[in-house]
Order: sequence, then structure tokens, then C-alpha cells
Amino acid sequence: MDAASARRRAIAALAGAGIPFPAREADLLLASATGQPSAFLLAHPEFSLDEAMRSTLVGMVSRRSSREPLQYILGEWAFYGHPLAMSDKILVPRPETELLVERALEWLPDDGTFLDWGTGSGCIAIALLIERPSCSCIAVDASPSALDVAWRNMRRHDVLHRALLWHSRTPRDIPLRGERLALIVSNPPYIPTALLPTLMEEVRREPMVALDGGVDGLKWYRALLEWAPGALRPGGRILVEVGDGQQAVALSSLPLSGLRHERTVHDLAGVPRMVQWIRV
Repeated sequence: MDAASARRRAIAALAGAGIPFPAREADLLLASATGQPSAFLLAHPEFSLDEAMRSTLVGMVSRRSSREPLQYILGEWAFYGHPLAMSDKILVPRPETELLVERALEWLPDDGTFLDWGTGSGCIAIALLIERPSCSCIAVDASPSALDVAWRNMRRHDVLHRALLWHSRTPRDIPLRGERLALIVSNPPYIPTALLPTLMEEVRREPMVALDGGVDGLKWYRALLEWAPGALRPGGRILVEVGDGQQAVALSSLPLSGLRHERTVHDLAGVPRMVQWIRV
């Protein structure tokens, strides 16, 4: 079977399963199955797939048709321009989370330590460490499996020696070693528990521990914000990603000792995506 035929069959199968953008996903799956860039395959439609490639592609298309997240099937995904290993033990990094990185870089000094609470794949911490070569970080997650993925991704990007990976479900036991943090960033679980069954099937295939934000979706924000004033140095910031405007309003209205709400940041579509406080 040549690449053109394989691509047509993959597109048809994905479209039949109701997958959005089936051509784009077919190209990604075909490239992964053959080990050839998509541009090469499109330019060489006569490229012949051997039996192993065909079998791999069929399996991938079948998995995607059953609504398994594309990122898990590919085993790799890029965030902030950096390729990262993926696993069904972690939340898939979203493009909107790159806004959190961009805003964090406005406040992260050239040296010092920052905290990434709920690090998952390590995507936020890695992006910040690459941009700030003299900084170090504490990367915390409640899932040992997620920390294993983060460890591998940090080693891949040669930032592991500047990171402490810590397993915890509460910020209260994070080892600060007497140092105050310059910045705290977090994309915590923020979906209200009752809404979890209503999520898209692909999202429901992601780990619930990385999605479940408690009754009102604010459980983990509260835990972090109550602890943060004692951990941040004066003038330090805390930046968190939020799910919607209602959460942004609720968070910015919380009575917090030692923190002052600075701003709520919207994405290009006008959706509130990030809330920021300063340590006073």
C-alpha cells in the first residue's frame, strides 16, 4: 500500500468515527507509523508502507476512532515548542496553558526558585527552565506516574539538575529549605465533580485526578492560595490557569491574607484564562 492510499483510508475511517479534522490527524498518525515527516509523505504519495507500518497505522486509527486522545497514541506532543513524552497517566497539555508560561516569564527573575504545582508532564516547568537558565524549580504532583513522565521529559531537555520533583497532594509539605519562592504557577484540577461525566469522551479518558476540582472546582486553588503567602517572597507572584469567567471572578473575590489580586488575563478569544496575585 502506498502513502496516498493509506492516507485516504485513514481519513475515511476517522471521518466516519466523527473525529474533527480527520485529514490533519491522519497525517500525524501516518507520519508516526512510518517514521517519515508528513511533508515528505505528501510530496511522495508513492512511498510504500511495509507490513509493520500498515499494521501500526491500522492500530492507531482504530484507537483514535474509539476516542483515545491523539496525544496518547502518538506518545509525544509539543508544548511551547518543546516535544514532550505523553502518557495516559497525565493531562494532555493544552495550547491555552502556553498563556500561563508567557505571563509567568514577565515576572520570573533571571535566577531564583519557582514552584509548579500539579506539574503533570512537566510542560510548564520545562518551558520556564529553558527560558530562565539560572532558575530552579520545585515540580509537585499528586501522581507518582505523572512525576515519572515529568522526570523523563526534564531529563530529555537537560533541566533535571535544576528541578526537585516532589510527590504530594498538599502544598504544606513542600520542602522550601528556608528559601522564599519568586513565583508560583499552577494549572490545577478545576472541573467541578458533577460536570466530569459531561466532558468530551477524549477528555474523560484523561486521569480524573488531574481534572476533578471538587464540588465547585475551587478545592485545589484554595489549598494553594492559603499556603502561598508564607512561601512567596515579598513582590512574588502566583499565577493560576482557570476554566472560565465564573471561576476567575470567584477566585479574584476570595479574601486572602498576604495576597492582592493583580489581574485576570484573557486569551485571544476573550475567555478568562489566568488569575494573578502579588505577595504584599
